[in-house]
Amino acid sequence: MSGPYVWKERPVAAGIQIARVTALAIHQAYGTITCFVRKYPRNGVVEADDPVYLLTAGHVLSPNKKKDGITPVDDVVYQPAPVGWINRIATVDEVHYDGTLDAGTALLDSDVDFRNYAWKIGAIKSIAAPVPGMKVVKHGRSTGRTYGTIIDVNTTTNTGDMVFKDLIYISFDKTNSGNDTTAGFSTEGDSGAPIITGDGVLVGILHADYDGDAYAINAGTVFATMMLRLA
Repeated sequence: MSGPYVWKERPVAAGIQIARVTALAIHQAYGTITCFVRKYPRNGVVEADDPVYLLTAGHVLSPNKKKDGITPVDDVVYQPAPVGWINRIATVDEVHYDGTLDAGTALLDSDVDFRNYAWKIGAIKSIAAPVPGMKVVKHGRSTGRTYGTIIDVNTTTNTGDMVFKDLIYISFDKTNSGNDTTAGFSTEGDSGAPIITGDGVLVGILHADYDGDAYAINAGTVFATMMLRLA
């Protein structure tokens, strides 16, 4: 079966489709959930109920930050997509798209259950720094599960809208029998997909595809800057 891989999943999981929409859902922008997080106290203020947020690429939550992206009608996030206005799961909370970070959080609705499980891969257990030579895997909305090898962790390049620095460069392991496709590591719609090791360590957030390979944002940088922890 080839992608896109679109279905409604409850509890919501990592590695599956989310959507943002324009007025009347005429246009939709798709992306992929990275994982679920909580936030450390900020300015000494502790949120009373310690709420849960979904994490993904910033341009997934605010697609208008990219030059050809749609402008959403509101702050609602859907999974997998709206049916009328059904299937909402979260509200956009914080977005970064600035040349170093491409990441954002959305506050889960109180009636939405979740699990930090990357689809077809396994539980997301911890965060670690990416290292050249590291073998990784992701599951995304468009290309499903694909495997790769980290080549560099300090790449600077223009990915279409601006120059990003400190990117993870991932080479597609095309011959891996576990791939759902041989077309490439990722494509449009996979943005936000979790880049993890085989033992469940999150090291990156998918940022952009590149000639069959991919760029990702360092997950450790995102968690430190946005003061996050795994839920």
